[in-house]
Amino acid sequence: MPLQHPEPPVEATDAVSGKLRAVGPRAGASLSALGGAAAPTDLTPTDPHEVYVLDLPDVLGDDPLTAARLTGWRYLLSDQQQVVSSAMTVLTDAGEHRFALFNNGPSVTGTVTALRTAADLPEVTAQDMRVRLLTVPALNLTTIWLHGEKADLLIPLAPVLQDLTSDQPYPAATVLAALREPAQALTAITPADETGA
Repeated sequence: MPLQHPEPPVEATDAVSGKLRAVGPRAGASLSALGGAAAPTDLTPTDPHEVYVLDLPDVLGDDPLTAARLTGWRYLLSDQQQVVSSAMTVLTDAGEHRFALFNNGPSVTGTVTALRTAADLPEVTAQDMRVRLLTVPALNLTTIWLHGEKADLLIPLAPVLQDLTSDQPYPAATVLAALREPAQALTAITPADETGA
């Protein structure tokens, strides 16, 4: 079955499209975050996916994925069928979707690679799996989260912790287990800690 990209809220899509128009048709070459090669108005938002965040206490909890917070939406931006950048929105406390940023860093090419890898996975062909982005900011980890009724898979994007390999699909429990020790180490640090570790 194909990967599921849920229909994003119209307000989120409008925030991205509006920002592309506001940047202007000739600004692409000077905006490195847009890949530098395209006129922003020629870019097409594709592959929308929800953005979730896990805080350190969530990583150490009993059911981390259930604790993940929806914080916005992310789109890949394509120029004539080639992904050159991404755009992200944030969900405000008032429930509004606001444009947050453009990005053409390694996470964009990593996402494209991860989605190609995911499309051929047996777990994906056996059930509907929804594409999400899951980040753990305190551990500098970003993953593609494939969420299904029967299973959850995580595909870490570079850079990754030493126990993980980028672009490699893992059962979610495997990745979350690898995060516990570094999360515990960080939560043990107090303001009085002088080790700097």
